[in-house]
Parts: sequence; C-alpha cells; structure tokens
Amino acid sequence: MNKTIASFFLLFAFLSLTTFSSFAQKSPIEYSDIMKFQSIKQTVISDDGDWVAYQAQPDRGDAIGYVHNANSNTTFEVELGTKPVFSDNSQFVAFIQPPSLLNHTNATPKERKKLSKQLVVLNLSTGERTHFNHLDSFQFSSGSQYLAVLAKTPSPDNQESGDKSINKKKKLYNKGAIGDKLVVIDLQSNQSHTYPNVASFAFSTNKQWLALATSTKTGEQNAIDVINLTTEQQQTLFQEPALSIEQLAWSDKGTKLAFLKGSYQEKVKKRSHSLHIWHSTSHFKTIKTNKKGWFISNKHPLKWSFDSKRVFFGYSPSIISKTKSTTLSQSQLFDVNTILAKKEMQTWHHQDTTVKTQDKVDYNKKNYDYYLASVNVKRSKVVQLADKSLQDIRIVKNRHALIGIDYRPYQRQSTWNGWYFDAYRIDLNNGNKSLIAKNIQHAGALKISEDGRYISFIKEGHLWAYDSVKQKSKQLSTALGQIFVDENNDRPQPARPYGIKGWLKGTDKLIAYDKFDIWQFDFSSTKALKLTSGFGREHHRRLRIINTDKEQPFISDNDLLLLSSFNTDTKQSGFFTLVAKSRQLSKLLEGDHRYRFIAKAKNKPSYVFTRESYREFPDLWLAQSSFSNAQKISQLGKQTTPYIWGDSELISWQTNDGDTIQGRLIKPDNFDTTKRYPVLVYFYENYSDRLHHFTPMVINHRPNFPFYNSHGYVIFQPDIKQIIGQPGDAMVKSIVPGVQKIIELGIADKNAIGLHGHSWGGYGTAYAVTQTDIFKAAVSGAPVSNMTSAYSGIRLKSGLARQFQYETGQSRLGASLWEQRQLYIDSSPLFFADRVNTPLLIQFGDVDDAVPWQQGVELFLALRRLDKDAIMLQYEGEPHHLKKYPNKLDYTIKMKEYFDHYLLNKPAPQWINEGEAFRPAPD
Repeated sequence: MNKTIASFFLLFAFLSLTTFSSFAQKSPIEYSDIMKFQSIKQTVISDDGDWVAYQAQPDRGDAIGYVHNANSNTTFEVELGTKPVFSDNSQFVAFIQPPSLLNHTNATPKERKKLSKQLVVLNLSTGERTHFNHLDSFQFSSGSQYLAVLAKTPSPDNQESGDKSINKKKKLYNKGAIGDKLVVIDLQSNQSHTYPNVASFAFSTNKQWLALATSTKTGEQNAIDVINLTTEQQQTLFQEPALSIEQLAWSDKGTKLAFLKGSYQEKVKKRSHSLHIWHSTSHFKTIKTNKKGWFISNKHPLKWSFDSKRVFFGYSPSIISKTKSTTLSQSQLFDVNTILAKKEMQTWHHQDTTVKTQDKVDYNKKNYDYYLASVNVKRSKVVQLADKSLQDIRIVKNRHALIGIDYRPYQRQSTWNGWYFDAYRIDLNNGNKSLIAKNIQHAGALKISEDGRYISFIKEGHLWAYDSVKQKSKQLSTALGQIFVDENNDRPQPARPYGIKGWLKGTDKLIAYDKFDIWQFDFSSTKALKLTSGFGREHHRRLRIINTDKEQPFISDNDLLLLSSFNTDTKQSGFFTLVAKSRQLSKLLEGDHRYRFIAKAKNKPSYVFTRESYREFPDLWLAQSSFSNAQKISQLGKQTTPYIWGDSELISWQTNDGDTIQGRLIKPDNFDTTKRYPVLVYFYENYSDRLHHFTPMVINHRPNFPFYNSHGYVIFQPDIKQIIGQPGDAMVKSIVPGVQKIIELGIADKNAIGLHGHSWGGYGTAYAVTQTDIFKAAVSGAPVSNMTSAYSGIRLKSGLARQFQYETGQSRLGASLWEQRQLYIDSSPLFFADRVNTPLLIQFGDVDDAVPWQQGVELFLALRRLDKDAIMLQYEGEPHHLKKYPNKLDYTIKMKEYFDHYLLNKPAPQWINEGEAFRPAPD
C-alpha cells in the first residue's frame, strides 16, 4: 500500500514537473509577435463542398491565401492572397494580390498611385497558376466556362497631363472612367480574346452573354456591346461620342440587361441618365423616366426585383449650380447683398427638427441622395416608390411590396428620446402606401410574408402583425404571458425584441424568438407553438435559426433548420437541428467552446464552422450534415504554441445589494496557487458570455489579454449590474466586490490591481477612481467626465446631439438634465476629482467622433489643478478608436509601461515622470 502511494506521488511529481517544464520553455509575447499573428478572413466554400479558401491576415503585414481540400488533404498556398473566389464548377479559385506592405510603405505618394493589384487564378485539379497584372476587376461566368479580367495599365509619368488636356479640350468629365483591356479566357480550351477600352463588364447568369461598356480617352468610340458567348457575335447597342454607360445589371435568369446611359460632358454629381432594358431576344426598350426637377442618379445601383419583373433605380433632385465668383464693380464693392452672399454662418432655431451639425452631415449626403423608383419591364410602367414625404424605402426580397420608414414626425424629439417612426407598406404595382403602425421602433422587426399580405412589427413590447387586405393589425403575443422583448432590459427605453426570423414560405405563420426558444404564430387562428418545445428555457439554452442560404428569403416548415445554441449559465455553445413541422429538435454538437457557423456549400450539406476558446485559436472546421467526424482544415492555432498563454474560467460573487454577478477570470500559464498576482481589470458591460472567446491578436485601443498573461498578469473582466439613474455607482458596486472576491481567493495582490476601460468603460474607470482607492493605477480611454456638458455635446461623425444617450440610452440616467440635475452631477467624475488618489492615464483622439475629446481635457485640467497624478495622451487626427498604426502601437506600449510601473514596480519611463515636449507632426 505504501509503495502504491509512493509511486502515485512520484508520478504526480513527474507529471507536474513535465507540465511546468513545457510551460517554462515557452516565451512571453512581444509587440512584434502580435503584429505578425495571423487571423482568418474572407472564408469561402466551393459549391461542391470539397474546397475551402481563406486568407491568413496578420495585424501588420501581408496576407497568405490558402485553399484546402478535406477529401485529399491537399493545401495550396498563395503569397499575398486575399479575397478568394471560387468558380461555380469548383475547378478554379482566384485570389487578389495587393502590393506588399513593404512596397507600399517605401513608395512615395506618387509611386503609390502606380502600385497595382494582381490576380492569381489557381487550377485546383493541376495546381497550375495564371497571373494577371494591373488588376481592376474580374469575374467568373456562370457555369465557369469563362473568366474575364479587366486590367488598368498605369499611365507613364508624362501622359497624365496629356489626358487632362484632352479632357479639357473635349470638355469631358471622364477622369478615372477611361477603359482598358479586358481579357476573356475560355477555361476549357484556354483560348482568350482581348477587348480594348473596356470600362466595365458583366456576365449574364444564364452562361450566354457578356455585356461591355467601352470608354476611350477622347470619348469618340464609347459604346455598349453585348456578346453572345456561344456564337461570339457582338451586337452594339449604342455608340456615341462622350457616351457614359453605368450600372450593368443582368436579371436573375440572364435574359435581360438593364443599364444607365449618360454623357461624360456632364459632371458626375449632375449627370442625368436614361434607363434602358435589353432583352436577349434583341428586343430593346428605353424607359421614359423624364421628370421635371429630377434626374436618374448613378449613386443608386440598378437592382432587379426578386422575380425579375421590375428594375429599381433612384431619382435625385436636380442640383442647383453654385454661383461662380465674378469680378465686382466699384458699386458692388459696398453693396450689402453682394457682401452678405459670401457670409458663412448657420442659424440654430428651437423649432428645427434637427440640429445644424446633423443637417451638415445630411447635406453632404444629399449630394448623392436618391428617391427609389421602379419600372415594370413588361409594361414599361414607372412607379415612384419614395418621395420627399417618405424617402426611406427598404428593398426586400418580395414580389408584392416593400417597407417604408418615416422618422419625420418624431425627428425633433429623437434628439433626446431616441428613434421612433411610422411604418408603411408600399405596393410595388402602383406605389400606394398603407400605414402599418405609428410611433414604433425596431425596423428590423418589420418582416413581409411571401404573398406580401402580412407584415410583423413590435409595439409596446408586444408582437403584432398587419393584414394589408383587411388593413387591420392583430396582436399575436397577448394571451401567452410570454415576453418577446429583452426580459433583462436595463436601459430607460422600451426593451428590444429578441428577434423575428420571418414568415414561413407560402403561409401566414410567423417565426419569432423569446429569450431562449423559437415560436411559431398563426395569424389566422392566433395560435402559438413553441417549435423548440420549451427546451431552451428549461435548459437555459438560447436557440436561434442560422441563415445558411442567403439567397432564400423564406424557410419552409419541413426544412431541416440549423440552430445555434448558447448556454447562458455555463457559456457552452453548439449546434442543433430543428424541423418546424414536426418540432423535432436534435443536438449535433455542444461543448466548452465557442462554435460559430461560417458558411454552407451551395450544392451539398457541407458546413464550415470555427471552434475556439481563450486558449484555442478559431481554426476552420468542415463537417457534413451530422457534424460528426468534423475535420480541421486550417492550422493557424499552432501560432500560440511558442508562447505563454492563459486559461479563462467563470467566477461569481455577490454585491452588497444581494445581486449575483458573473465575470471572466483569466490566469496565465504556470499559475501558482501559492502566489498572488498583479491583476488587470478590464470591463465594459457584460463579458462573462465571452468566456470561451479567443482574444483577437491585434494592436488596438484595448489591452491584449494573452500579451498581459504572458508577462505575469491575471485578467479579470466583471459583468456590470446596471442601475438606471446610477450608472457610475452600478459599475463600482459590481466591480469592487468582484475585486475583493479574487483577493479573498488568494489570486490578486491587493497592492497591484489596475483598472482599464474604453468609451463607456472609460467613463466607468474615471468614475471608479473617484469612489475607491482599491486600484493602484487606472487607464481611461475616451471617457465622459462631465455629464452636464457632455449631455449637449455633439457626435461628430453623425452630427447628432448626445442628449438621447443620457435620457434613454447607454448612460441610463432616464431623465433630462433639468429634471434630475443632481443625478448628472453625482454621476460625473469631474465633480469628485478631488477624491482621486489613483494615478490616472487618460487617452483621447482629438477628432473623436463619438465622445467630445474636450471631456478628457476637462478631467485632466481638473486633476492638474488639484495636483493629482494624471497624464493625458492626445492622439492627433484620431477618432474614437485609434486608426493609425504608429498611434495604436504607441498607446499599447505606454499602456503596458504604465501598468508595469505601478503594478510591477518597474522603473518609470521619462514620459511618466516628466512628460514629453510638444511634438510637431512628422514629415
């Protein structure tokens, strides 16, 4: 017995030493390792389900393209390969090769204009590669017999000015629209044909036609042609001087071509177009679309309706030319009206429906505004669908109707009350509008049945549907006692719906979600069925239908539906299947990972998905319909092997108010239970649901968690139990007990705990250090510091006033500044800056498009006046999230140096001790 025990302990000691040794051989992650770390982008699967292609993209550097066959275990690699596209027959794949980062970085601005992309076409049977230089665009034909490649040959240095002089002499506005050679390759015979001066092209979907728009420098040979790919006969539809042809659009069956015809003698913004329809039977139509004060804009893409009976296009109001400067006479020099014509000012009025900053953004957009219209191709009947009274029209895949959204009645109050609208059904036959509902939210809940008769919507927390025949609405969720909007809504606004999938094909049955389950509502009988039979709620699994075929707008009740599953308690995820008609629910796959659907093959039940955890990279997997014996088809997870990493676990604690809070705790490799660790606390709202998420390996505005793990830090991400009216206190009440919990567990060194948050988390960080001294140092990115001034600030990107954020949005105060003045003061870190004892690093971009960067200035100057330990990093020309790589890297380094100094007692760099001198902009 004693020998057995001794042997057990020897084995345990050996395994422990082996495990420790394996971790000890690994190295910490460095900044350059993050830059070089590849993630998977642009994943596509071939139609036959045998091949999967993707690009492996580092955070900084050049991509590598991969294409893998799971049956033969064959893998091809393409240097610089991005944006893969398969041919329909799955025999070829094409990758775009952009210029390398090194070439782009070393090139002068003039040289960069001449850098071009290349196309690599890979024959998947032979491995043969064909390269095309100076790529502009490419397309495989339907059926994959042909490949068309449009090249844009760069002009010699001395030719650009010549082109400009020709344009000026001919008075042509065709800069950037001059055609070049199009090479069309027969992929079966390997023969090719070259067409000169091609500006744009499009294959038909029926394998028979190729449309070409040609545009020459002088404009004298501009034309549009259609080529029969079988007979090689070429038919010219138009050939005119200065001809502009845009928006080549084939119908779904490939028998009709729509395009816009204009003239390069008109400027782009003012260029009017005529709409033309060519039929493969050689029938040709010019649609009469003349409308006084309006012109057809090329800014709205021509789009065929779902049944190919109509073409959607956009009318734009005629643009009034600006008055050109003229030479003034002596008398005009003192003329009041002449002088005032050049004034630069805006008048803000209390009755305006929008504020002027928003008007400015909208005005710039209106140069490209359009009002949707359609033409019935058979009858040549034009129907105006949108007008100035109802401009926002949503094109949906429906043969009968569209959805119209009118925000105007509620536009003024949206400044503080959020967005409400009236919804309309737009009849495609005549443009008639019928009111669905007034004063509602959640445009995503508006779903049209296949016959166009029924439209769903959410109002006052309930699920409704509108019958366009009877012009009446019916509440579907009345008697159920079930909630179809957020049960845990923690904002002072109507709860958001869990989602509406849509109507079953050919029926009046609507599919919608509650928190966990999937429901079916019968409009006629008002009966409701739990398609998942309550399994979701009973087992705390959130079940949702995955859209595996984006071409099909409706599902049938006998379809085998793929579902995603997420356990809200354990954070496990997986896949299920469901047949709506029989309500048969089956589990395919589930576990302590994050599973994510990526794609399904068109002609085979082959599915691409990812599996990940904090430690496991989200490599690609290929499975058949049963999801058994799935194969890993990418190997990027091996990138983590050389480095010290970490593992995440779920912990919970109680607040002083008795609420149970969850959080994610991430311990580094070699975690020693006898030691206490420096802890970096990072938060926003709720992170526990990300328990099994792999951290993106990028340099950005957030701390990179594996990077900090590898340097000896524990990461703690607490959820926040929000309290309306007390946003800052809610954060402190959630975070501080969580920190105390990990101190009690012997994990955290109480003298080495740092806090970090950005945006809303940045606000919480700034507020927390006014209320507690539990943190040794804190970093606050883009925080609101003074809610009284931020309340009427402006979001620069949208031009919107910020009042809605406080009264009904994320800031959760639930009242105006004048209704609850004290709440605004009590929730503002600025007014309690004298209580701050924690060193604070503030970060802001000085063109922040979400939070006014003056909020950072206010907080910094307050702390500076109070002689507190504070530093602010101002990144010039940067928005809410840093974009320029040197700035992102600088912030990442400074963030780490800051925490290392205060939490690990490392020597402080000069910028922490003394600051830095003013830095002029680099050359």
